Amino acid sequence: MNQFFEKYPWLRTMLCGLMAAALLLSVLLPVLRLQRQEPENPIREENIQPVEPLSFGEAEGGTRLSAPEQTEDGPGGGQTQPENAKQPTAPEETDPIQDPQPAQPQEDPNQQQPGNEVPSDGMGETQPGEDGTEADDGALDLGLVLSWKRYGSERYRSLCPANRTVRQDVRTAQIPDGQFGYELELQGLDAGSAEIIAVQIAENGGNAVPADIRGGIAMRLGSDGADSYYTLQVQASVTRVLEDGSRREELVTFAFLLVYSDSLDLEAEFQWLCADGKMDRMLCQPGRQISAALHEEDIPENLLQYQFRLRGESAGDAAILSAEYRAEDGTGGTLETTGGTWMLQAASDGKNVYTITLLVEVTRGGQTRQLTFTFRLSWQEVQEVTLNLTWIKNSTEAQTLSCEPDGQVSAEIRRTELRQGELQYRLGLDGKNAAQASLVSAGIQPEGGAMQELALPNGSTTLTIPDGAAAIRYVLTVQARCQRSDGTLRNMTFTYVLRYSGGVGLEMQYTLLDGTVKMVRCANGQSKTAETVYSDELEDGVLPFTMTLTGGEDADGVQITKVTCFQSGNNRMTTLSTDGAVTIPLLVHSDGSEGENQFKVTAQAAGGETYTFTVNVPYKLRGDGIVKIETSLDEETKVLNGTKITMTMQAWSEKKDDGTLIARMTASDTVVTLDGETLRCDGTVGGRLQYTMIPENPETGDENEHILRIVCEDAYGNRGEKTLTLRGERTRKGQPAGWASIYIDMTVLGLGTTSAIRYEVLSGETASYAVAKAVWGEDAGEPFGTAVESFGWPASEKSYSGSFDLAFYLEKLGDGTDMAARSNALRNSWENYQISPSNSKEENLAKIDAVFGETSPYAALWRSIYLAGLTLNPCHQYSIGQFDYTPASGWLYSIGGGTNYPLKYLSDYELRDGDVLVLRYTLAGGRDVGDAGAAGSKDTAASNAFCVTAINGSLTVAHQWTTVVNEDGTEQKVCASCGKIEACDHPTEKLEYRLSEDETKCYEFCLKCGKPVTEAEEHKWTVESIEENAEQHRKICKNCKHEVLEDHRFKFIEDTATCEQAGQTVQRCIQCEYEKRTPSQATGHRPSKRADAKEHWEECEIESCQKEIEGSRAAHSYQWDAGWNDWTCTGCGFSHSDVCTGTPESDESASTCSHEELHCSVCGAEFRRDAQGAFAYPHSYVVSSEECTCSHEVRVCSVCRARDVTEQIGAFADRYPHHYENGECIYCHAHEEGPTDPGSTTEPEPEPTPSTDPEPNLGETPEYTEE
Repeated sequence: MNQFFEKYPWLRTMLCGLMAAALLLSVLLPVLRLQRQEPENPIREENIQPVEPLSFGEAEGGTRLSAPEQTEDGPGGGQTQPENAKQPTAPEETDPIQDPQPAQPQEDPNQQQPGNEVPSDGMGETQPGEDGTEADDGALDLGLVLSWKRYGSERYRSLCPANRTVRQDVRTAQIPDGQFGYELELQGLDAGSAEIIAVQIAENGGNAVPADIRGGIAMRLGSDGADSYYTLQVQASVTRVLEDGSRREELVTFAFLLVYSDSLDLEAEFQWLCADGKMDRMLCQPGRQISAALHEEDIPENLLQYQFRLRGESAGDAAILSAEYRAEDGTGGTLETTGGTWMLQAASDGKNVYTITLLVEVTRGGQTRQLTFTFRLSWQEVQEVTLNLTWIKNSTEAQTLSCEPDGQVSAEIRRTELRQGELQYRLGLDGKNAAQASLVSAGIQPEGGAMQELALPNGSTTLTIPDGAAAIRYVLTVQARCQRSDGTLRNMTFTYVLRYSGGVGLEMQYTLLDGTVKMVRCANGQSKTAETVYSDELEDGVLPFTMTLTGGEDADGVQITKVTCFQSGNNRMTTLSTDGAVTIPLLVHSDGSEGENQFKVTAQAAGGETYTFTVNVPYKLRGDGIVKIETSLDEETKVLNGTKITMTMQAWSEKKDDGTLIARMTASDTVVTLDGETLRCDGTVGGRLQYTMIPENPETGDENEHILRIVCEDAYGNRGEKTLTLRGERTRKGQPAGWASIYIDMTVLGLGTTSAIRYEVLSGETASYAVAKAVWGEDAGEPFGTAVESFGWPASEKSYSGSFDLAFYLEKLGDGTDMAARSNALRNSWENYQISPSNSKEENLAKIDAVFGETSPYAALWRSIYLAGLTLNPCHQYSIGQFDYTPASGWLYSIGGGTNYPLKYLSDYELRDGDVLVLRYTLAGGRDVGDAGAAGSKDTAASNAFCVTAINGSLTVAHQWTTVVNEDGTEQKVCASCGKIEACDHPTEKLEYRLSEDETKCYEFCLKCGKPVTEAEEHKWTVESIEENAEQHRKICKNCKHEVLEDHRFKFIEDTATCEQAGQTVQRCIQCEYEKRTPSQATGHRPSKRADAKEHWEECEIESCQKEIEGSRAAHSYQWDAGWNDWTCTGCGFSHSDVCTGTPESDESASTCSHEELHCSVCGAEFRRDAQGAFAYPHSYVVSSEECTCSHEVRVCSVCRARDVTEQIGAFADRYPHHYENGECIYCHAHEEGPTDPGSTTEPEPEPTPSTDPEPNLGETPEYTEE
């Protein structure tokens, strides 16, 4: 112990300080009445970062998910989902990896984001991308999947990307027994090269304990029901193969913060319809905020069709009270609580952020309270350009990967899919603005290798796998540019991460009792799950199987080296034979529920390449229980076709004999179909599953039948089904048939759109009646009546032709305000704006530009109107009608919110459930609102279309460039619609990079137009070493070729010197890899003290040396250390108890009151110490005669000077003299003897009272006499 504190003397001081502080706090805390509080949410203040979308191995090839970024800005659920649910948007909230504590942590300002980690050697390297260096293009496509079950059998997954933390809320209602069973699995393109090496679990910030990749956590609430926090930390090793065949090991970490609470099992779901027809969604926890990003191409015509829904066990006791939104541009309003249609509009910068707040009331335990759920939606109008990489698989099959600008996607290509490794590719730009974009360059780079330039737009390149490796990563980077409407260029980068792997696969084959042969194929690094095997399909539950490697020539020389099977039934791993047919008994769990039998197969080639395959074979008993299914619909229930029908159901299994409950069915245990089409579960309401269906009308007649089939099977193999026949009736006139949305669009006039109102669709009602009811609030009479909501525009400003039943045409409508005066439109005549035939066309167009601004889309609109030969008309003041502004103006109607303009009257169109009816104003017969064929036949749509489309609150400009040859022979591109001359196209051959004035940046310059075309950007440096220059390297900008010399930035690599021999110090430049070697002296030994029971010596502590230091060996020389209450060697610092098991024994014959001698019988050490009077041995007393009196005898120890005084009046008068004063002894009061006067008759005086004087002063040194 002394040796430890001798090595770290500061630690003793610190410990003393901590002990003092602890004592002080124990006094102060009660005084201050400090109490332990409930732990704060451990990630509440974390800087949540958006997560790159990863494939996590979901599909062959591992293409990354293409989804909006979705993050949670407050504490709340990580990316979780039922296993059978649609893949959600990108993982919700993640942050840099750390050890979450139950107390609120402080954010580390130095915490680095993944992908920009500070090097661990502390030599101060810059981050990737700093000083112009290149960042790593090949971010790991690797994630950790945490699989767990809630409500007994519903499997859920939480996804965590590398070097992130994901929070997962776990409710007591979801795991009633408190047992959180989990399984961990790596997924993604890099999963085949990764291995989990450590798993730890910490409870409430306590010490982390080791755990397995499969296991369970016994969760419990804190005191007074407080939340508990469990941190599941996982470390994995990833081997990345470089081009030269060398390997680079990389450690990555994952963390799941599991928050166990007794809070409400309630969450709000916000769903919306995407442009591809699929539904996307966000899930939010009470009191939290969750975010997602949407782009223009995600939502059709900027029109968001949305729906709100509550989920969870408490959903049946809750109701949405209100849904309100506010936007960054200052707008706001109310949304329908059940769902509807909402127009998204961008601000002048093309962006907007909407914050949606749901107010929910929930009743629980007789108490009612209100909760809020917040959704944050970032909306952005972007240039719609994507890049398609098409490559040829097996020489015939075209495979296409689409990438967004500045995005990244991943894919896996196997060697068997290419002929001799040749990758034939084609690069093509796609999207609305593809015509304004062009490819600039492309290159492909193997990991650890050099970039190889690729031909554009198509070509081929050869991929190779280094010897001894199973796969290698290639990064294909494409540079493109897109011309903006103002003529400037936007540079774009598209990145494809391609994992090129050997074509070795695994085929697992087994035969069931009925002779059915089952086969499961698995690719390298992937996991596959077979169909569930039942107990009656095997003999005694034993599975006979074979494992075979596939891949043709790639599999030659590859041997299976290890086969293991992990069985969740006993939570054990079994090693199996690698040869021939093998058998293993499949297991279920101890409670009889479905068990997983996961086979992991490892194979190795002669060159050292390693392959891994994982196959899971679920095993289930064939249950004999009864399954009961209850539904809200009965046999022969009549339903209204074409309308939404909601069905709720619950199912459970019970024992036949006594009806004991076995299990309740979840959505993952249940399959519901209507007329053969599978229905998706809406969620749980009051403990019942909810499904929505829309029965179809019959082709003929008024009635038809619908077959509703429900099949349930629990984890114990108990299966049941229920089939209902529903009687469908064709909807009758005036019957509710669903809901539509209606709004008015005056974008072309700069008046935007109204908010959409929700309109109940009635069977047989035409859209003309809907307009009358929704716009003017009219009563249509029986059977249609009035609308629930209305714009309430005055009927005095309306005008139409025809009737509501025949040839209805809307001529005019207004809101009663001076809306026409507020419009951003020209009127009356062109001359009012100094536009006349006497001017040239260019002069008149310039005057239009002067009114609206040259780059304004309204300028392009009115230029198009002018060039189309339309004159200007006056307009109304309080309404907008046909022939206002121009002779081609008027009202159109659209269905769906986009540019679908039916070729029929409103009185001929019947609204349907989910329709969006838009009343849209046009200035040019529809040519300005996307109805290009309105002024002519559809065959001439291209020539009729304006370059401006003004709908749904925004104007989109897509110029129609045509080439015009000028008189001087030069060519210009002119828009056929608005006459605008295209800005310089900046041809690639006319572009060059130039230095900025301070030479710190460079920009692209067009030699054709003589203008810069990009903003100055940081140099993109490449670094090369300089021969015979040990101090500097050369940096060359990839773009402008500017060169600078820069000093090497060395980091220490190694020192080859040993204790006794000189060597070299090796340093390497972190940028150019130049190595600097300088001589270094022998380091000399680093002595470290060693000891046994008798001797101590010194050894060199350097692991490669460990020699004994010559002349350092010596016997222990002990000295008493009062601080440690032990004998300590003065030579080595070890205490006797540290090196010897014996106990020192005293030598009483040689010890005195001031001197002690001891001896250890084990090691033979002698111990001596002196301390005056400190020991309990006899004193050596001598009499101090000078201090003795007739009544005192004084003895003094000759060794320690201890005094022993015996006091007894007069007892020592025979040995020591009296001390007389005035004839009387001052100690014993004896009278002094003297001569007697015979003639005296005076009687003697009585004896005086004994003296109370103190003992005589014995301060002088007396003489001693031995007693």
